[in-house]
Amino acid sequence: MKLVIRVLLLSFFASLASAEEGSGAYVTIRGGYPPQGPTIQAVEQTRDLDGGYTLGGSIGFSLSDYFMFDLISLDYMNNQSLGTETSTLNIITEMRVGLFGGGSHLKPYVAVGLGAARANFDVGDPQFPTFTKWGLAWEAGAGIDFPLGDTNLSLGLFYRYRSSVSVGDSWNPIPPSPDITPDQQKILNSGWEVSYQTIGLELRFGGVRGL
Repeated sequence: MKLVIRVLLLSFFASLASAEEGSGAYVTIRGGYPPQGPTIQAVEQTRDLDGGYTLGGSIGFSLSDYFMFDLISLDYMNNQSLGTETSTLNIITEMRVGLFGGGSHLKPYVAVGLGAARANFDVGDPQFPTFTKWGLAWEAGAGIDFPLGDTNLSLGLFYRYRSSVSVGDSWNPIPPSPDITPDQQKILNSGWEVSYQTIGLELRFGGVRGL
């Protein structure tokens, strides 16, 4: 998680200069929580977890008063439930379509994104190692931005549904063991999917001001 925070802060400060020049570039930082917790699915079994938090940010640019493009968007989710720690890091390219220009002080939009995700599982048992897997990721959602007066800042309320889907089913993080039944081994060696909904706040610097 420390690495994620460092990358986000470095990206934020490195992009301030171009955003201040009015080039249409912007940077965002955001945080939220999954109201129902993440869902882990493997083979035909689904497990719902409670709680957790999300942290992220993005670098992008405004294409017009109606389109904004997150060139790179990083989002980290962490959940600790029932002795298991689950986390994902999504690296997404996102398109936002909305009413970003004009004189309105409310800027609604919808968003879709596609990219990659790194899922990490720690079951908290020395018998089973922590295992990590990269896969495909996608997201969809919506939000409302509120320009903050005559500044170059906007505060937004956002909702996203994010899904991290593993690639293939030949990954074998845990070797066969007499203590594990064939059905359990099948689950451990299967493709994994971690999905969650998140609601939170986003601060954007730069982009379309529309005031």
